Amino acid sequence: MDTLNTPAINLEEIKEQFHSTRKGSTLSLSKVEVQNAGNANSPVFALGTIGIDYGSKKRKRAFKQILGGNLYDTRKLLEYLKQEEITPDTLIWTLNQNSLPIYIILPDGAFASDTVKRLMDIFQKQLNGDVELVSVAGKIKGKAKLLSGMEVPVIVPDPAGIYSWSTDEMKLKVGSSCVSSC
Repeated sequence: MDTLNTPAINLEEIKEQFHSTRKGSTLSLSKVEVQNAGNANSPVFALGTIGIDYGSKKRKRAFKQILGGNLYDTRKLLEYLKQEEITPDTLIWTLNQNSLPIYIILPDGAFASDTVKRLMDIFQKQLNGDVELVSVAGKIKGKAKLLSGMEVPVIVPDPAGIYSWSTDEMKLKVGSSCVSSC
């Protein structure tokens, strides 16, 4: 890693940025701002896979430094997140279809920390090949831009509306119930 050309990053400052603040009708998530739209509070039920986004170049550099230069080592990222006390907005969680983010998942409310732990668990299972598909039910809270500049709707999920499964698991469940009842 070339430390001469890499600006020094204050990790405490980055951790402080991870905490969201409310400002009127805008939820500020580091450099990502959720703007209320006409469809705010609309119910949504979406299918896809869990992904992550860093949200800002500064946060991306901080994680690059934390992960030893490899942002694509998601196993190491999850290990770090499990060791640290994380907040719901430490990372931006996304729901993807064909590797393309279609929603930002923004845990909020009393169960936000539990929802983040659930997302981390599902993400880990995806990496292990144990989960193929995820469903997320919740409410649309507006739109926000990802680090790439892509603007996507933001879901505040209902913790009970997040479910994951694999095809093999479904075959076993459907097959065993059919054998006993068919």
